[in-house]
Amino acid sequence: MRLYSLLLSVFFLVVSVSSAAQAGEKELPATLGQKQAPADIKPQPVLDFATVQRMAEGGDVDSEGKLGLMYLQGDEVRANPAKALEWFLKAAEHGNADAAYNAGTIYVTGKTGNIDYNKAAALFLKAAQIGDKMEAEAYLGIMYENGNGVKQDYAAAKKWYQRAAEQGDVTSESHLGVIYAKGLGGEQNYKKAAELFSDAADQGDPDARTYLGFLYADGLGVPQSASKAAMWFLRAAKQGNSTAQVNIASLYHEGQGIGWDFGEALKWYQKAAEQGRADAQYHLGMMYYNGEGTRVDYIEAYAWLSVADAQGYPGAGKMRDQLAASFTPNDLTSSQDRFNNYNKKYGTSVQQ
Repeated sequence: MRLYSLLLSVFFLVVSVSSAAQAGEKELPATLGQKQAPADIKPQPVLDFATVQRMAEGGDVDSEGKLGLMYLQGDEVRANPAKALEWFLKAAEHGNADAAYNAGTIYVTGKTGNIDYNKAAALFLKAAQIGDKMEAEAYLGIMYENGNGVKQDYAAAKKWYQRAAEQGDVTSESHLGVIYAKGLGGEQNYKKAAELFSDAADQGDPDARTYLGFLYADGLGVPQSASKAAMWFLRAAKQGNSTAQVNIASLYHEGQGIGWDFGEALKWYQKAAEQGRADAQYHLGMMYYNGEGTRVDYIEAYAWLSVADAQGYPGAGKMRDQLAASFTPNDLTSSQDRFNNYNKKYGTSVQQ
């Protein structure tokens, strides 16, 4: 079974770490820092920029935070991250947890031109301490786990992930599962990891579903089950998780835990390959070489093997060179042109 490494390294990504977060840099949600009024309380009127500015300049803490949001989002004023940061910091100094968190996200995303993890960590800590801000706690978990802006401390990471998870942050629950599965800052506990992954997976977290697939594949913390591994990999693959896509492709290719199906294997390798996965690119090239799930296509095989080789995938270059030895000059030119096209689109290395 070509199953890949059990636990992925958790990189510090410049993303929102709320339970609905997706990979990639995001604008702050429009409702960030605003609380929905209970049904029995009349909502406050929406104030215009001039009014909010006047109130903020008069020292109203909520207005200071609101003005920061308006500058950040370009609400009735030209977007100005620097001015947004200025007002968030003022509000944070006056005890506004949401503003402290928002200022931290500006530092961590570099919206004003410079990333400053040290200042971000300090602001997230303030937001967590004065307002039990879930998103700030989740960020702190990541920062302590990876040593971004703070000294790496797995026990602290576990604490902050736990606090965020207890408030319902699914991503933190998944990260906490990784801490237990790897035994970071304490004893390795696959059973506890499986419980956390299971809960996060049931709530739709694609990373948790992928991790749970590995645990079922290897029988770690749960009874070994190829069919359950395939089920979780497939669910995560459909959500776009490239690691799950590679693994469900492998299971389809080998017919383990799921019906043998070269067509499905080809489809999922293709999806992962287009996300920059060198391992998927190699296996995709080999499927075109062998005509598995498709007709034999040596030019397509050459292109994908070359992309994998450009990322350093073992054996890809050797296989590509063996294939090219039988090419006509026209075939070689076509293959190289296709490789150049694919490499521009899909040649970005990702964590394997």
